Amino acid sequence: MKHVRNSLLLLALVTVSFLMSCNKDNTPTVSEQQKLTDALTTGTWTVDATATNVSNVTGSPDATTFTITFADGGNGVVNFTLGGAVADYFKSGSFSVAEDGTISNFTVSAVSTDLSATLTSVTVTETKVTLEVEVTQASSRVGGIGTYTLVFTAPAAS
Repeated sequence: MKHVRNSLLLLALVTVSFLMSCNKDNTPTVSEQQKLTDALTTGTWTVDATATNVSNVTGSPDATTFTITFADGGNGVVNFTLGGAVADYFKSGSFSVAEDGTISNFTVSAVSTDLSATLTSVTVTETKVTLEVEVTQASSRVGGIGTYTLVFTAPAAS
C-alpha cells in the first residue's frame, strides 16, 4: 500500500511539473526592425497635408497628391516609392532599420540629372513617417528646388 501511495505521489508531482512547464510563454519576441518593416509595408501611405511643408520649394508642388509605398528590401533595408506631384522631382529611395528600430543610411534619387536630392532626415513610427529632402539645382533647372518636409500616415487598418 505504501508503494502505491508513493507511486501516486510521484505521478502527481510529475503531472504538476509537466503542466507548469507548458505554461511558459513560447511566443517569439519580435524586433523593432520587424515591427516597423511590417507596419510600413501594409499598403500605400497618404500625405498629412497639414504637417507636410513644401512652401519654400520653387513651383510649390501640390502636397495633397503625395503618396508613399514601402517594400521590404531584406536585411533591414526598406525601399520606398513616392507618388503624386513630388515624383516629378524625386521618386524613390531607401533607408536601413536596425534591430532596435534605429534608422540610418538614407538615400533618395532625383528623377533628373538637373537636380540633386539628399534625404537629410527620416523619422519612422508604426503610424507616421517623416522625410526631409533637400533638392538643389545641378544645372539650370528652377522648379522643385528647396527643402521638402513630407509627413505620411499609415493606411487605415482593414
